Amino acid sequence: MCPACIASATMVLSSVMLTGGLTALVLKVRANKGAKNSVQHTNPKEETWAK
Repeated sequence: MCPACIASATMVLSSVMLTGGLTALVLKVRANKGAKNSVQHTNPKEETWAK
């Protein structure tokens, strides 16, 4: 392969990896924010295993 082809393939690959990483980061932040805002309702009749 010529150097120009290698350079363009490297640029395409790095942009794909960057986009995937940013998407994963956004999803992680949104998941953490949703977990903080959720309220867990427990059933008082249920016993917990760790006493």
